[in-house]
Amino acid sequence: MAQAVKKVTPQIGEAENWQGLRLVNAYRVLLAFGLVTAAVTGFGPKALGQHLPHLFGFTAWLYLIIAIAYELLLELRIVSYKFQVHLHSISDITILLLLLHSTGGAVGGVVGLLLVVAVALSAALLQGRMALFYAALATLGVLGQTTLAVIKDAGAIDSGHFTAAGALGIALFTITGLVASQSRRAAGLQQVNAQREMEIARISELSMQILEQFGDGVLVVDQQGQIEYANSAALHVLALELSGQQPRRLDSICKSLDQQFRQWLTDPASDTVELSNPFPIRVHFKALTGQRALIVLTDQRLALEQARQTKLAALGRLTASIAHEIRNPLSSIQHAAQLLSETNQDPQNTKLAGIVVSHAQRINQLVSNVLDVARQPVVNPLPIDLGQWLSNYVDTSKTHWPANTHWEIQLPPEPVIAMVDPTHLAQILDNLISNSLEHGRDELGEVHLRLGVEADDSNRALLWVADSGPGIAEEQLEKIFVPFFTTSARGTGLGLYISRELAQANQGKLTYEPDKLGSRFTLTLRLQNKES
Repeated sequence: MAQAVKKVTPQIGEAENWQGLRLVNAYRVLLAFGLVTAAVTGFGPKALGQHLPHLFGFTAWLYLIIAIAYELLLELRIVSYKFQVHLHSISDITILLLLLHSTGGAVGGVVGLLLVVAVALSAALLQGRMALFYAALATLGVLGQTTLAVIKDAGAIDSGHFTAAGALGIALFTITGLVASQSRRAAGLQQVNAQREMEIARISELSMQILEQFGDGVLVVDQQGQIEYANSAALHVLALELSGQQPRRLDSICKSLDQQFRQWLTDPASDTVELSNPFPIRVHFKALTGQRALIVLTDQRLALEQARQTKLAALGRLTASIAHEIRNPLSSIQHAAQLLSETNQDPQNTKLAGIVVSHAQRINQLVSNVLDVARQPVVNPLPIDLGQWLSNYVDTSKTHWPANTHWEIQLPPEPVIAMVDPTHLAQILDNLISNSLEHGRDELGEVHLRLGVEADDSNRALLWVADSGPGIAEEQLEKIFVPFFTTSARGTGLGLYISRELAQANQGKLTYEPDKLGSRFTLTLRLQNKES
């Protein structure tokens, strides 16, 4: 079986050397073709081959064959770069010395000039001490040819030819040194440029990664509104998908943004505007080089949510202060009403005192809830098997549920261990079930509770509570977790808000989703780390 030819892969910094070697061989092919033409037609300098014409013709044809073979060798690259350079240099010097011998050993003609060119090209490719070696080799060859000619034709060639040979040798060494020095300098500059290109590429990649992690949306557009770059945040804000082959235009994805961009082009002073898309977006324009513009899109929903949380925190502190002031006189009123009901035997007064006590207790509960809102919860997370915990919770709590309450539990086949504060978990379930008992009745006035535990694909624990009630109206969905929002005359509007805050304190979340049979609240918690 034939073996596959293994190509030599050029190393970093050698790419131009391979190209240079190809150019040198192209020159070699042309030179060999010219020498063959001169040998066949006799056209060219008269000195060529005048001493040994048959040797000249044979050498010219051999040179052409070698040059063509080297071209195939360069194409296959089955031999290393340096080996090919040495092979080419030795071949050139040998062939040119044979041509020099065929001309009678005269070094001052065309062959001497070609030898200088060959050694210079070798020095350009090798750039090191080997370049001087080939200059020395060529010089020795020239001196040898001159000596041979003097010995063979004594008296026909005078000693002046040694002077010419020495001058050619000096020229070979001088040109080799100059070319090698310039080649090393060029190689150094090439290496510096390659390092700079790598650094630029690294910085560019790092910048792209930073932009991808940037919270704000970033767009780069030209003056025609053509999108050249968009990070992930911008794609999310604009609900945009870009194709690498056909960039989108601003006017095709957001008319209002394109209009503001056109206005900014005419009036650069208006570089910050507010848009609704459909949620509020702050847009900032900045000019870039190359007639491009940077557009920064800031989703204002987070800022608005932070402002809302700040207002709620301030309201919570104010309400807590008021609650403290209410609790003291409220305790006195409740205590006095209880004493009045115990000491006064009049049924009417006893009934009125009971009403006072009942409402005082309700107000006291409201005050307690308000204080819970203002108080930062202290979290003590523990690993809890949610399935077992839910079963125990239902067993202890169902005795307090109304008689017309039906319930079922869906438990996972394997334990689901979540990290959560058990006190907070019980308080969240109390609020959710109380909410279902209050609002989750069906047309017959019965409550059908469905409780379950599962682990989702994202390695999170889910505990959900569903009922068979009418559900929550769509216009009220955004308000159900707002403090003090309630549709019940007896409710405080704090249960769901407190439950969500407790869920977030335990690194979880509480969400609502309509259920085909009613309403469903899902508590998402983090699973216990298996390595811990």
